[in-house]
Amino acid sequence: MLTAGPFASIVGVVLGLVLMRWNRIPSTKQIGLVMALIGSLLMSQYYLRGFSRMGGDEYFLAYNLGIPKYLIDIPFGLIFIIAFIFGVWVLDNWRTRIKWLGAIMLGSIPTGLFLIKANALILAQVNLENPLFRPLLGWSLPVIIVDVIICMLLWMWWKRANSTLPHRAQ
Repeated sequence: MLTAGPFASIVGVVLGLVLMRWNRIPSTKQIGLVMALIGSLLMSQYYLRGFSRMGGDEYFLAYNLGIPKYLIDIPFGLIFIIAFIFGVWVLDNWRTRIKWLGAIMLGSIPTGLFLIKANALILAQVNLENPLFRPLLGWSLPVIIVDVIICMLLWMWWKRANSTLPHRAQ
């Protein structure tokens, strides 16, 4: 169970890269690229600062395996850094890359700050055994609500973007 968080992040980034690479619908490719870039940027930063962190899933996993934490942090960090580089590299030219990086930076900074605060609040409420924060399928209720809202917003973005595409002649 301790590896669920890190592997869920990897699955999200890989899913984004797969959507970006092999989907034929432009809006779905863009959604995949956003998922891959934001997820890999946030998690790269998380693992780069991981050497100064004592705690979290990686710390407990390393402790249970009897290995240093950096043996977990380094491979995960490299996976996310490579995914980020690949996501940026597939963009056409440097102007496009700079525009996407600007948008990703603007989106990831508030997201990161929100996640830091939300994580502390959720952990505190779980430790206080607040009934609204009890695990449901491995996640607390607020995490499930946020995930559902994000999925709905992505779906609405996809529907709206596809409705504005010109229809091709068959």
